[in-house]
Amino acid sequence: MKKIIVCLVCLLALVYGWLSHSTTQAQQTTMSPPLDGAKLYEQRCAVCHDNAQDRTPP
Repeated sequence: MKKIIVCLVCLLALVYGWLSHSTTQAQQTTMSPPLDGAKLYEQRCAVCHDNAQDRTPP
C-alpha cells in the first residue's frame, strides 16, 4: 500500500512538472513576434561589418 502511494505521488509530481513546463513554453512562443533578420542586421551589425576595410590588417 505504501509503495502505491509513493508511486502515485511521484507520478503526480511528474505530470505536474510536465504540464507546467508545456504551458510555460507555449506562453513564450506566443509572446515573441517574428524578427526581421535584415532589419536587425542593419540596426545593430551593419555599422561594423559592412565596411570592414578600414580595420582589416594588410
